[in-house]
Amino acid sequence: MKNEKIISAAAQQSLSDFLGDDEGKAYYLLLNKQDHELESEFSYSKRYRVMKSLFDSGALGKFKQKDKDFFSYIVLPPCFLYSEDTEIEIIEFLENLYLENHSASLLEDSSQLILSNNKCLLIFMLKYFMKDTAKVTGDSRQLSLEKFIGRKAEKVTLVGKDESKFRGTIDKSISFDFVTIPDLEEKKYIGYISFVEH
Repeated sequence: MKNEKIISAAAQQSLSDFLGDDEGKAYYLLLNKQDHELESEFSYSKRYRVMKSLFDSGALGKFKQKDKDFFSYIVLPPCFLYSEDTEIEIIEFLENLYLENHSASLLEDSSQLILSNNKCLLIFMLKYFMKDTAKVTGDSRQLSLEKFIGRKAEKVTLVGKDESKFRGTIDKSISFDFVTIPDLEEKKYIGYISFVEH
């Protein structure tokens, strides 16, 4: 791997190129759990705008815990960079930061998740959580898994062409179920992820 400072700088540049300068900086701070720095660098109104933009870009999701009445933002993996032909070394550097700092948040007991991009989280879960097999039901025409997860794609069964639903299981220990929410601007997906401990 390249010098960590060099790849970190390249990763931040890739994020800024894809998300925008403020959004890329904010996402990198969130990815590194530097929430305090984010609050000190961005005013409340600017944070509100940036967080909304990050949600629209698929870098953040919204989740609601079972005992809460409101949604909060949750950091999502940086798989959105696959669409930009970013070097795999940069993406995996960022994915490793996510695994280290945020993958546990996916295991939290939440009742609902809202995503603007359902493919990103699926790709990450298949790449890093799947060991044996997975079955995904939905619009399988939009997934080119070989590009994202390599030979692991051979372990995934894709069925269906329904764009309004998106569900599946991974290793019989992770299940997910999302449906499309009508939106004036573009599609949103609401659903849940559940983990079964063995």
